[in-house]
Amino acid sequence: MYFIIIFFNLISLSVLDASANTGNSPQGLYGTVLTGGQKLYSAPQFNQSNFLCNLNIGDTLGLTGQLGGKNRNTFSALIKSNSCNASRGYIYGPPFTKVRHVGGNKNTSPVLVRGGSDYSNIYGSVDKKNINCKVARDTLVYAVGPAFSNPRLTKVQLPQYTKCKSSSGYISSDDIVESSFDNWVTFDKNTPSYEGSDPDEKTESQGPCLTCYSTKTSPKSKKNFIDLKQTVKGLGADKRIDYMINYAEKNKEPKSTGWCYRYVKKALQASGLASKYLEGASAKNAGGPLKAEGFKNLMDVPKGVNKIKSPYNAPMGAILVYSGGEHGHIEIKTKNGFISDYESKMARTGSSQSAISGRNRTLIGVYVKGAS
Repeated sequence: MYFIIIFFNLISLSVLDASANTGNSPQGLYGTVLTGGQKLYSAPQFNQSNFLCNLNIGDTLGLTGQLGGKNRNTFSALIKSNSCNASRGYIYGPPFTKVRHVGGNKNTSPVLVRGGSDYSNIYGSVDKKNINCKVARDTLVYAVGPAFSNPRLTKVQLPQYTKCKSSSGYISSDDIVESSFDNWVTFDKNTPSYEGSDPDEKTESQGPCLTCYSTKTSPKSKKNFIDLKQTVKGLGADKRIDYMINYAEKNKEPKSTGWCYRYVKKALQASGLASKYLEGASAKNAGGPLKAEGFKNLMDVPKGVNKIKSPYNAPMGAILVYSGGEHGHIEIKTKNGFISDYESKMARTGSSQSAISGRNRTLIGVYVKGAS
């Protein structure tokens, strides 16, 4: 039986060529119809005049967008079915048992375009000199992570249905939102939207800070970081690092709670590596409080940046700080992986050991503190 693959954009609906070369672009979040009675409509108004067909259990659907506002349970999708002849449509509610990537780089995170207008610009470079295309509001794209040199822009991969001439580009970080896709079981454990925060801190003592880090090296930092090996010398001999990791392992949760900063703060304070409970609500702004406690960022100088190709290159006991999303992320590098409120063998950026960006996070700090 030949399966017809179709797709639609929230603004303009068109047919997807199933034989087209998809390249390395991710092609959607796919899942399977879970319950009977799912229906496909030609418009987001779910009435009989817009009804197209019934979807059967086992049919494959792939998200391409999610409407906002009062229509938040309305989704656009790729469709693969031997029982529905419609070439386009909208679905309501959660018909998936599981959602997963199909094609492309798995070290990305699905995000929704939610700019202040109907379309958002996709730039070809971080200098914003050329616009590759425009993507409609409510469209699903895939975030790699904020640009290290300009965190106000996030690199994204662009599926075919966006009709962009390039498979990747940069979008304003303010124009995308992470989504757990309400009432859907996603491949990323429905990570809470407040991931990277500390619920014990309601405000940022230092204020929002998208430029608290820089790729430029000040004369003072050059003096402090004459040699990378000298910087981390004695790090392994500091017993407080072992205590911090042991404390984190004993107090970890089975899976992410979204409160990574709270758990890392407690481990730092319990070990004596921090003299007090660190200030601040967002993990991405942890650099200031850490430096106040005597930590040094190995990414502040060229030698550090060149040495650290990914979170996997960080020394054991380092505090890793990420930008991306509303609050970023923070975790401790251990001998076998990474730990914050949960433990994983994989860094927050994904499996790549040669990139500082992935899954809508970018590594911006590798903080270490030598033996006292």
